[in-house]
Amino acid sequence: MQSNSVLATIVEAVPALLGYVDTDECYRFNNAAYEQWFGRPASEVAGRHIREVLGDAVYAAITPHVRAALAGRRVSFDSTMTYRDGKTRHVRATYVPDVGADGRVQGFVAHVDDITDLKRAEEEREQLRRHTDEFARVARRLTQSLDMAQVAEQIAASILPLFRAQSSIVRLLEPDGSLTCAAVAGKWLENFKPGYRLPPGVGLVGRAVAERRALWSPDILRDPSVALTAEFRRGLAAAGHHAVLAVPLQAEGEIIGAVSTAHREIRTFSQAEIDLLQAFADQAALAMRTVQMFAREQAARAEAEAANRAKDEFLALLAHELRNPLAAIVTAAALLRRPGTPADGVERSAAIVDRQARTLGRLLDDLLDVSRITRGRIELRNETVSLADFRGRPVLVNVWSSW
Repeated sequence: MQSNSVLATIVEAVPALLGYVDTDECYRFNNAAYEQWFGRPASEVAGRHIREVLGDAVYAAITPHVRAALAGRRVSFDSTMTYRDGKTRHVRATYVPDVGADGRVQGFVAHVDDITDLKRAEEEREQLRRHTDEFARVARRLTQSLDMAQVAEQIAASILPLFRAQSSIVRLLEPDGSLTCAAVAGKWLENFKPGYRLPPGVGLVGRAVAERRALWSPDILRDPSVALTAEFRRGLAAAGHHAVLAVPLQAEGEIIGAVSTAHREIRTFSQAEIDLLQAFADQAALAMRTVQMFAREQAARAEAEAANRAKDEFLALLAHELRNPLAAIVTAAALLRRPGTPADGVERSAAIVDRQARTLGRLLDDLLDVSRITRGRIELRNETVSLADFRGRPVLVNVWSSW
């Protein structure tokens, strides 16, 4: 009776639908999940035809599976269904026939799980995969490379002839808001090569990133709305730059940098030119994001592999260290069990057991410390102490930290 009570509790606690359907396609048992799904007590479901409970549309979809189960075949399937309550769920169902001693099918057990959230997550992953594939295709068209420096160089080189610019520059946004030069094509100065960083908000590119839109200036050196550092102004003047067009690099709503063209002449930019550079920047941003995602994935994989190796090495060392005191304890225990062992031998054996048991305790403490660290549960408190307080006293060092 106790086991039946436990089984009933488990069945009622299962969030999936668990029911029994007889050969007349009527429910004979339903767990509490039916009430949550259909808004009616399980007692009201029992005895009703599955079509009445699930609705015509669902019944039509599952009829082949029901017939198969009643014919004695185990059935599993996934399907998106709209139930009588109007709610659409993606379900994963299994029908298990109940075959009597005489070989006849008496009904079947239905297990139905709502995997809507799982399916949505799978679809989102598939959509991300499709986007990633598209980004990769764009990246290949731009650079045929997954190296960020090469990608940036190809982007800059592609922009230069498109706009007949004196120079084109690709910059990446840093966490502090500054912009680091990733690549330069055309005429520029040696001290403004890749790696040069613009402080946040400086230059037309700084404004374009801050305002998240394309901006241009007919003559950047005489434009009071553009903030320039003294060093940057000297560099622009020395390079002979005047007109500048800058657009943010934006991928999936995130600004990752900016591209700009610089021109020798003082001039304006048409909306078509602005739109063209923005469209090019959008494609470039997708290509660069692909490279970033690839680099992060590689770094994450390397970090995970390193962590696994470190864990395996630690466990191997710990296993080795655990064997040493265990061997001594086993030997001492054998001496204690040996008839006629002298008193001093018993005392030495007991001391060995005590000492090695303490060693095991310390090793287990180390293992627990590592477990707490990996789960973020350890608390470290720094205190200033005087070494004089420990004069003449033993100092215990954690075994694992000394490895």
